Amino acid sequence: MEQAYDSMGWLALRQVHIHFNFPSKFLDLLLNCVLDPKFCDLINRKKFDWIEAKSGFR
Repeated sequence: MEQAYDSMGWLALRQVHIHFNFPSKFLDLLLNCVLDPKFCDLINRKKFDWIEAKSGFR
């Protein structure tokens, strides 16, 4: 599956989901995860700074 995403543009991914009538809310959540991913660690109930992913989808 990773190789399929490596060769597919994000616009194409969006069009495929639209073609198969995925709900727009789901599509928005999915694209937010892959287009501009950010992570925040929570260790022992302490929240750390946001980390921006820079190397693409994995």
